[in-house]
Amino acid sequence: MKPILILILTTMLSCQSQSDFDIINIELNKDKVSTIIPKEIKTATFDAGLSGGNNKFTSISSKKILVFNGKNFAGKHPNAHSENSLFLFFNKQDSIITKYSVTLFTAKNDKKFIKTLKEALGNPNYTGFRTKKDKTDDKPLAYIWENKKNNSFYHLGVSRYENYNQLRLTVVPNPKNSQDIPAIYGSNCWSSFMYERTKRKNPNYTYQQFIIDAKKEDSDDVCSNLSK
Repeated sequence: MKPILILILTTMLSCQSQSDFDIINIELNKDKVSTIIPKEIKTATFDAGLSGGNNKFTSISSKKILVFNGKNFAGKHPNAHSENSLFLFFNKQDSIITKYSVTLFTAKNDKKFIKTLKEALGNPNYTGFRTKKDKTDDKPLAYIWENKKNNSFYHLGVSRYENYNQLRLTVVPNPKNSQDIPAIYGSNCWSSFMYERTKRKNPNYTYQQFIIDAKKEDSDDVCSNLSK
């Protein structure tokens, strides 16, 4: 009986460890692709930058991996050109993950992923809009979460097409200065906010207070008018 019990227990633990994978638990500059992604999972690896260089990224669409905060986002929208995917960026020499992104193709009115992000990270620190009308209609173009607890910077971009939406979440270490901010929608406003927060020497200064102050100085301030 003992060998059978050991076999059952080993199988249960193996299944549990696979099902426990969650994208939100990835630790940047610490976790390795070779460690967190099981060997049986199908992946595709490409150059990130110069061909043949050390910087790589791996694309994964497996339903065992496309889990964010306990919810599965694997699949493919019928009108989209590719599957929902996770992209892990790493250095070939040590396979340590330096950043990651998640690309999802959803129905136009599907807010499941945004709701999941808010459940995991709280309300966004920044919400950006393309036009004043979009702000009035509450149709955001981008969100930013600055998570000081795990030192991670989350940017969600929303692209709207005729039959579906494309959501792209990019996660990098929290920028130390404006040069560290990725080339994303909202980077100029966030850069200005970081500068003002540093100048004030107040780590609790919020983006919302920043745009209130900016509006007082200039009623046509772009960041005040196109973000919240």
